[in-house]
Amino acid sequence: MELCYCENLVSLPESMQRLTNLQFLLIRGCPYLEVSCKKDIGEDWHKIRHIPFIKINGPYIQALPDQMMRLLTTTFRSVKVKHPTPNPNSLKPPSSASKPIAKSKLKSWSVYLILSTNHPIKTYVGVTTDFSRRLKQHNGELKGGAKASRAGRPWICACIIRGFNDQSEGKQL
Repeated sequence: MELCYCENLVSLPESMQRLTNLQFLLIRGCPYLEVSCKKDIGEDWHKIRHIPFIKINGPYIQALPDQMMRLLTTTFRSVKVKHPTPNPNSLKPPSSASKPIAKSKLKSWSVYLILSTNHPIKTYVGVTTDFSRRLKQHNGELKGGAKASRAGRPWICACIIRGFNDQSEGKQL
């Protein structure tokens, strides 16, 4: 459920507590609700605290760990990643005569997995240098984002792997 730019909406109805299948609540541009729905202290918090994913003007104020783990474990199988042991002989300090690094090379690339928070659960895997911006694009908060991710909104991050040197290295994952 999204409540956006309802400047005069002062409080939520008591019946919000009965919406037990509601998985996601986004409140944006509703100044009175921003105050009354503050986590643990707002007058309306008791009406929405059962909702697993709550986002008010940006960051999630609630993403219940047990709900998230249940969602992830039922959606994905457990995978063990084998970490290679680095060869100490291959670790050499950079020489002073090495070439300067191009500005575009300073940003590391990330591979991310996002989940839709509505049913049926959808997944999307992407590659980016700015995950925060990219997630906002997928959720329609900024222009851009893949067409394939429009139907699954809103999306949350399930996994992010950072440190790839370039886009093609990230895509190989």
